[in-house]
Amino acid sequence: MWGENMRDKLIQVLEVLSGLQELKVKDLAIQLGVTTKTVRNDIRQLNELLASKGLDQIAINKGIIYNPFSSTIIKKFIRMTNDNVQDDSYLNPQQRIIFLLMEFLFDKDPLFLVELQEDMQISKSTMDNDMRDLRKLVQPYGLRIVTNHTSGVSVQGNERAIRMMFTDMLSRQPNILDIVRDRFKWPKILVDEARKVFNNTDVIYLKTILQNIFSDSHLGVNDNYQQQAIVLTMVWLLRVQNGHNVDTADTDVAALNTHQSEFVNAVSRHFGLKIVGKSEASYLAFTISSFDSDEPAELENWAKSQIICLALIEWMEEILEFPFSKSESLFERVYKHISALIKRQSRSVNAYNPLKRTIMQSYPEIFNSVKAFFLKRGQEYQMNLSDDEIGYLAVYFSTTQVEIRQEQVRKYRIAIICNYGLATGRLLAAKLEEHFNVDVLAILSVSELDVLNKIPVGLVFKTVDVEIAGFPSLKVNPIPSVKDVQAVANFLKEHSKLSKYEENQLEPARLFNNILIVLKENSIDVSNGLVFELRRVFEKNRLKINEREVQPMLRDLINNSQIQLQVPVSGWKDAIMKSARPLLDENYIESGYVKAMIESVEDYGPYIVIGPSIALAHARPEDGAKKLGVSIMTLAHPINFGNPENDPVKIIFCLAAVDNYSHLNVMKSVVRLINDQDKVERLADISDINEFCKVLFGPNETKERI
Repeated sequence: MWGENMRDKLIQVLEVLSGLQELKVKDLAIQLGVTTKTVRNDIRQLNELLASKGLDQIAINKGIIYNPFSSTIIKKFIRMTNDNVQDDSYLNPQQRIIFLLMEFLFDKDPLFLVELQEDMQISKSTMDNDMRDLRKLVQPYGLRIVTNHTSGVSVQGNERAIRMMFTDMLSRQPNILDIVRDRFKWPKILVDEARKVFNNTDVIYLKTILQNIFSDSHLGVNDNYQQQAIVLTMVWLLRVQNGHNVDTADTDVAALNTHQSEFVNAVSRHFGLKIVGKSEASYLAFTISSFDSDEPAELENWAKSQIICLALIEWMEEILEFPFSKSESLFERVYKHISALIKRQSRSVNAYNPLKRTIMQSYPEIFNSVKAFFLKRGQEYQMNLSDDEIGYLAVYFSTTQVEIRQEQVRKYRIAIICNYGLATGRLLAAKLEEHFNVDVLAILSVSELDVLNKIPVGLVFKTVDVEIAGFPSLKVNPIPSVKDVQAVANFLKEHSKLSKYEENQLEPARLFNNILIVLKENSIDVSNGLVFELRRVFEKNRLKINEREVQPMLRDLINNSQIQLQVPVSGWKDAIMKSARPLLDENYIESGYVKAMIESVEDYGPYIVIGPSIALAHARPEDGAKKLGVSIMTLAHPINFGNPENDPVKIIFCLAAVDNYSHLNVMKSVVRLINDQDKVERLADISDINEFCKVLFGPNETKERI
């Protein structure tokens, strides 16, 4: 029988190897804080136990550890390792940290270390070590663990940071909800503690209302986000019940939308909360909705989200030399995620990514490129991304890369059942389409199995153990391994009679845009009338074009009457009104749109100052935008909007946007201009319109080169 220290060391090794097929010995040594000799010793100890159970060995060859086990088998092996303990009350170091966190979260009464030590049946020295580790864990959140002889031990600091810390810690592996459900046979003392804090009936209720209330959105179908939302809600509930409230001065109290109100009211009724203050209701509503990437971006973050998205896509194209902008859906996916990400960051919420390590290992070039972008531009955008969030963004680019490379004729009609969310489901779909002749007709969650009977699917691939009645199905990892690929090949061969032949499909929008580019490159004037006639030709030939995919360039939208140079203004309000005048005079916008632009700055601050010396005045489409338009105005004397990083403003764009997409080429132009401050300075000094256009668009006026 092993001692406590040896058991803990072996479990740590197993947990690091979980989900990895191979790992360098030196990398494992760094992660564990030990020597490579110790790692080799620990692997030898593990192999002795594996051999005693008749299982495969973990091989080490030329400094590489080769792990033959899936993460599920490793979890079972960890239980096997724990079978060597004398009773069900033993907790390893990670489990003791979880136990302590739940005690801090649940109890109103003072907690004393000696009592916690007795509960976990550990020595004083082990307790001291655990508290030392816990203090290190909470320190990055700006929190302290304070011990007092009379009031006991407690977590102290900003309430938002405390909630963020609890949610982060309890959302990570092992997820607290897995412990509540006792999925992996955790020690009874830990399961009992988890169920005291997270009642299973309450967990099921919260999952149900999330699926019902947000049924038409990302949050309603993404199991990973739902789990985090449940943990966040329970942390909120316990803190409020125990008398810990967020600072009202630090909370944005705004009107709740229908989904948010319904969720807050349902939670309050279920848990018997008679009075929930506006600050706490807003905190819960807006924090939960930050996991919903389908919710429209807040006005103050709308332009910022689009600018970051466009800049990131251009960065990835340049760094990886891959045409990501050819994808018609990448912008929408990344834009929605960044909109939700900005909301999460503003409310001190982290999104935990259970596949982070696998993504980093499977797509290192894409992951590192996304990370490099935010390391370089993060301060400019006031964004500090965790590896979890970078992993989510890397999935979108990985999926797009596979989709663009994929040229095979798809034969098998399949559906995917994925419990990690749509983005991961799309990545699995793309990988299957890259390797095999398959056509993915649907990506569904476990709660949508009934949809299978409504679509012409022959086979089902799933990332979770669930019975699929009436369809041959195969379980694979969300990011398929070499072994998975072979299993899929055998599975398809076994069911070859279910394959269907399908022709490759033409992409009308891409063809349409390519035709316009050729016309412009040959100095042919592409007027609105010509675009209309081309569209009619496409429609006659049954080639349907999505309007938002055919986006005009800035040069196509703007005329000389919409350019104003060296205009004197009395302040930022006057600047917005004068910049909007051409659009108002030419019936692009209503007068209410100008009022809305000014009120939005009054409400949200100088968010329209989007880069050094540049402002982008805009409002919501419903505030009075009649058609897509843009005007440009330079100022005789720069003015301050109140943005210390980017003031004073010298150039103002006024944008009338009718949706989230038709103006994207305009936004690309603005992004490029922000990144070329020499051009900004030159434009700000010009007083002649022809010279201004030459600098703005470049010498070749048939092409845009901002």
